Amino acid sequence: MNDDVAFPVVGLGGSAGGLQALMSFFGHLPASTGMAYVVILHLSPNHESNAAQILQRATAMPVRQVLANVAIQPDHVYVIPPHSDLRMNGGRLEVLPARRPVGAAVAIDLFFRTLARVHRDLAFCVVLSGTGSDGATGLSDVKGEGGVTLAQEPGDAEWGDMPRAAIATGMVDIVLPAAQLGARLVELAANASRLRRSGAPDPAPDAEAPQDVAVLPGRSSTTSPAPDADPMLQDILATLRLHTRHDFRHYKPGTVIRRIRRRMQLNGLPDLDSYLRYLQAEPAEVRPLLQDLLISVTAFFRNPEVFAGLGESVLPGLLDGLAPGDAFRAWSAGCATGEEPYTLGMLVQESQDATDGTVPVQIFASDIDERALRIARRGVYQSGVQADLSAARLARFFVREDDRYRVVTALREQVVFAAHDLLRDPPFSRLDLVSCRNLLIYLDPAAQARMLEMFHYALKPGGCLVLGVTESIGALEHLFACVDLKSRIFRALPGRSPRARPLPSSFDAPRTETGTPAPPSAGSTPATGTPPRDAASRAHMAAVVQFAAASVLIDDRHAVLHLSATAGRFMTHAGGLPSASLLDNIDADLRLELRTALFEAARGRPGARACGSAASQPGPGRGCWTSWCIRWRLSTAPRPAAWSSSKRCSVPLPRAPTSSTRRRPSTTREERRVHCW
Repeated sequence: MNDDVAFPVVGLGGSAGGLQALMSFFGHLPASTGMAYVVILHLSPNHESNAAQILQRATAMPVRQVLANVAIQPDHVYVIPPHSDLRMNGGRLEVLPARRPVGAAVAIDLFFRTLARVHRDLAFCVVLSGTGSDGATGLSDVKGEGGVTLAQEPGDAEWGDMPRAAIATGMVDIVLPAAQLGARLVELAANASRLRRSGAPDPAPDAEAPQDVAVLPGRSSTTSPAPDADPMLQDILATLRLHTRHDFRHYKPGTVIRRIRRRMQLNGLPDLDSYLRYLQAEPAEVRPLLQDLLISVTAFFRNPEVFAGLGESVLPGLLDGLAPGDAFRAWSAGCATGEEPYTLGMLVQESQDATDGTVPVQIFASDIDERALRIARRGVYQSGVQADLSAARLARFFVREDDRYRVVTALREQVVFAAHDLLRDPPFSRLDLVSCRNLLIYLDPAAQARMLEMFHYALKPGGCLVLGVTESIGALEHLFACVDLKSRIFRALPGRSPRARPLPSSFDAPRTETGTPAPPSAGSTPATGTPPRDAASRAHMAAVVQFAAASVLIDDRHAVLHLSATAGRFMTHAGGLPSASLLDNIDADLRLELRTALFEAARGRPGARACGSAASQPGPGRGCWTSWCIRWRLSTAPRPAAWSSSKRCSVPLPRAPTSSTRRRPSTTREERRVHCW
């Protein structure tokens, strides 16, 4: 197959009420669109299906049930048979027997995943009426590869559960009644065609494709435009940096262009110049663009053979090598929505089961995407995870809640999530294992080298680094030895590595269109007499690692030295002269209990704690009850040299409540500790 036969492919998923929605969809769709359509329905495994015959009544396009592997063609409709799975492999549809318990509805997720890997930016997926949440997991893959995601308006669906679950992921681009989805698809496909004809830079994919799935020719090029190939691209990144402080100049251009072209397609813009003008004129576009650039495709036990080797050959040795009383410490860098760190936690527990081990486990998980971290901290996943987890692991490590799976408390408490920029923030340290999979491939060589040096610094001698299956250590053989080349597992060699520092050319202040420096973000200038900002940030990050919550770094006089990104919602500012004291700025409903907690912490009473509940006033993120508990302890960690004369504390603040806890007292309490140096 060659480039000129590549065409858009639309995956449509439905369950209860899905056939009616499909009749409406195809009934309002032209017969000649240049797209192929693959219909995935939840069908009874015990009966023949006449879905193809029924759908033929609604369209002039040929409709056929897929009973054998077939090369897909545009303006054709392909329907899944009962008790089967369909997957894309190159330009062919392959039919496979469904090898899972009856009732495990993941056929839509499985097809969306292969659709995304093969057709990338030419993939469209549509979630229609149905019960459950099938499709909500797979559509993230479609969006992550540059495709477009759509869902039926839940109020228009006979059963709104599936569209509602898809929309709740935040990954759906367009929500419309079934009768209007077809016209929007035709418009989007026309936009994509105009982009290709206009000569806009082609988005060369960087992510790996599974070895058993062929990517279409023309969609798997490893070449990317040079970083300065289009000045418009640099101006778009500068505009994004000006508004968000996120810098993507060390990302490969092919990665960035693929995500920008998605936004151009959705907004009907023909070239980078038009998109730049749109971005500058419409500040509301900044957030969707940033979110698209931050999307990462992940899953539990992604690349199962890698985790099999890790669990069988690597983890037992790392656990056996720990000194008595030591904890096993791991870092999942670029953890996205949390599947990987929880996978590591499961593997460590299973490895300990084999030896009756009881080693404490600490897994640090970090990402730059706050939205993804919120999902990870909740530890609740759609039913599509059944496709990635064995029945034994589902039963042991998850609790089923309706059509979702919640990570069990014991596993959740082993993992601490924190916002962390790998290109800017200091690393964690004294680690036994670092996993950073399928992130280096998106970065330029300078950033890759910087990150690998940072990981070597973070690991203990003999600790292991796990990379993506298409990644390597490059020229840094003096820092790492290969343990398993196929699985990309490396061991840190003894010896010092330079403590990796931020890339100075990438994080200078962005400039406005007139060439003047952009104004600094709030809090970017440290107050007179405070420690250097990087020292404060390092110490504060160490506390955030433990708490994964909004927190404030203070000195022994309660003066605020550093705020976490989400601490502001607990602050109030009264009139009069400004004060640096935390107690003068904290929400009044929290002040009394916090004052008591700080007093007890100053007395050095390890293990003591103060608890309370407060009714916050209405406002952003408020209008609710919050139950909270502060525990403090003296830390044995060495203080930064710049702070040797006084004591510092990090005060974790109550979590912002979810909508389900508003207007009523919380029934649970979360412990928080005042961490002192």
